[in-house]
Amino acid sequence: MFCGAKIQNDAASVRNIRMDRSSEIVGLLNLAYIAMSERDYAKANSLSDEVLRMDGFASDAWYIKARCTSNESTRGFCESRAGSEGSRSYGVLSREGYIKALGKTIRLRLTSAKLMSGGTSVFVYHDGERAGKGHKVGEVVEFRLTEGPHTIRIDYISGGSCYASGTVNLNVSSEMFLETKWDFLKRLSLIHVSGR
Repeated sequence: MFCGAKIQNDAASVRNIRMDRSSEIVGLLNLAYIAMSERDYAKANSLSDEVLRMDGFASDAWYIKARCTSNESTRGFCESRAGSEGSRSYGVLSREGYIKALGKTIRLRLTSAKLMSGGTSVFVYHDGERAGKGHKVGEVVEFRLTEGPHTIRIDYISGGSCYASGTVNLNVSSEMFLETKWDFLKRLSLIHVSGR
């Protein structure tokens, strides 16, 4: 009883009440997109996970998660979830926007050189982030870069110490070069870079 009136709690009507959380989801997706753009992938993933707890069909969140991983199988899983039946977009990151944000695949082929020994490991960094584990001379290193300026650094490690290092500034554009060669380590290595 409340002020003389009987209050009835009808369980059926309580079940049918749904909260519209779309404005909260859009806000979180915008924050996740900003974090992704700033390469704060841990934060972008965390915010996307929060969105997916509210709406597991939010394609924007799945695309953000796909962009933030370097694992190809995880990326494929996220892409398939984003494009699955029943998925819905909140207008933050469309498939077209995702493809642009994903960037170009960069392939570095580390060719042999006179001073390289069989025990040399090569470490490639793009914008301070290491591309995989140590590589051997002759291997191809792949990673993705978005349009705009980037820094690629290559360190040659032998016997536990770095005996050569070089940095290249690369501007990735929509009219990406087919192949460019750099001999920036003064005869130590020839780097082939190609992008698609």
